[in-house]
Amino acid sequence: MAEQLRVVIDPNVLVSAAIADGAPRRIVELVAAGAVRMVTCPQLHDELEGVLARERFVRWRTREQLDRFVADIRVLAHRLPDPTDVPAVSRDPNDDYLIALFRASEADVLCSGDGDLAAVEGLEVLSPRDLLNRLVPPPPKP
Repeated sequence: MAEQLRVVIDPNVLVSAAIADGAPRRIVELVAAGAVRMVTCPQLHDELEGVLARERFVRWRTREQLDRFVADIRVLAHRLPDPTDVPAVSRDPNDDYLIALFRASEADVLCSGDGDLAAVEGLEVLSPRDLLNRLVPPPPKP
């Protein structure tokens, strides 16, 4: 049996999964099915929870659905401690902890649509669609 792909998922991708159908939601479903190992840390959970606590998200999901999503992510994730060595390596200092988590966890992929993360050397950054295509290749076109 092949080893699970270890993935750090940008909280922005998880927010998309919480409020809409599409590649981000499908990736979370694959995590729930055990096909992917999602690596997180308390800071990532706190960021996700803080963003989804904003009132503007209740136009897509109920407060209960959003809270359940956050709780499910906490259960599904392989949680590591917050990285202690967080050098400034990206154009957005708020992303540096994700890079440090990626490196500390020896993850295979960082899933994000953020161009600042994609510009950092030494990371395999895939968009949600590209990660989904890697996990579940689309059928060949006739």
